[in-house]
Order: sequence, then structure tokens, then C-alpha cells
Amino acid sequence: MVLDLGCGAGEMLEPLADFGDVVALDFSKVALDFCRERGARKTIGGDAMRLPFRDGVASLAALVDAIEHLPNDEAALREAHRVLEPGGTLIVTVPAYEVLYSDNDRVAHHLRRYSARELAEKVERAGFTRVWTTYYNALLLPLIAIFLMLVKVKQAILPSPPEKKRDNLHVPFPAALHAALARLLEWEGRVAERRRLPFGHSIVCLAVRRT
Repeated sequence: MVLDLGCGAGEMLEPLADFGDVVALDFSKVALDFCRERGARKTIGGDAMRLPFRDGVASLAALVDAIEHLPNDEAALREAHRVLEPGGTLIVTVPAYEVLYSDNDRVAHHLRRYSARELAEKVERAGFTRVWTTYYNALLLPLIAIFLMLVKVKQAILPSPPEKKRDNLHVPFPAALHAALARLLEWEGRVAERRRLPFGHSIVCLAVRRT
């Protein structure tokens, strides 16, 4: 069994299906409705910090852009360790660098951002071994960082009323740009298979439950 923990709208359901029968879990009924519209056959409402599964039932657990939303991220990692079978695999992705925390994070209900070392240490404390991390979305990081720093300076000098604060989460982009960015991330993924990326806007972590 594969667990998509904090599945959101179900973007990872299809990729995870390559590794087994996927069960999608989320606290949000709206998110689970989206998953069912995507064709998810097994969905369950629940809290990633207190999983409604028995010990050792899953071969793979994914926390994709999930633990940054949780008050106790380490509890979720411990729970993922508990429900994995010995030798099972954990996948975690998170946003990188607390200094980049912005209105986008607040709108998305992110409680924190991470460094690769911090994430690795939390995964290890949860009981995992063979912990591997890399940054990704590296080539765009300089542009993202410059843009966010300029926004922060502007907000410090000319603060906007709360009702006028904006984010760029829903700005439409041309399909061609989406395709180009997807190819860029695919290329970064091939590079990361051979060499860890030293910086990036996000972090991915792979780890194994101790046998």
C-alpha cells in the first residue's frame, strides 16, 4: 500500500500509482472531493499527525508539500515511520529557506520553511535511516529570491492594508511557459540523480524505515 499523506487536490495520485495501490489521506473534505474527481478509489479523512492506520501497513509514504502546514511536523514524520513496513520508503518535499517566507506562504497556510539539514535532522529523529536530501527548483531561485526581497522591501517602506495584500498563487501563465518550466524541472531531476543540488526553492528528502 502507498500512502499519500496530506494529499491535497491529488496531484501526486498518478505518479504514486506506479509504486502500488494508493490511499489518499487529507484533513480537508474539499481536498478529498478533488481526489475523487481525479479518479481516486481510496480516500480517507484524517490527521497526518495521528494516522488512522495500523503499524507497518505501507511500503511507501509520501508527505508532499504537507508538513510545512502542520503544527507538529515531527509528529507527522514519526507517524509515517510507524505505518511503514520495515525497509519502507518515505518521500518528503518542503519549501526551502525561512528567509523566503512571504505572503504566498501565509495564503497557503505554511507555518515554516526549511533548510536541507533541518529537514534531514527531523527525519532522522523520527527513526529513519539512509536519509538523502537535495534542493530543487534551483535555476529559478535567484529570480525568485530577488523578486521576494524587493517585495519585502516595498512592504516595509509602504505597508499595504491587510485587505489589499496580494499573492501570485493564482496568476495565470501561458501553457508554453508551464511546459518550459516542467522540462526545466525534469532536467534538474536528472542532474539530482547524479549530484545533489546545493540550493533551490524547494527540498526533497528520501529515507528508509529501519528494519
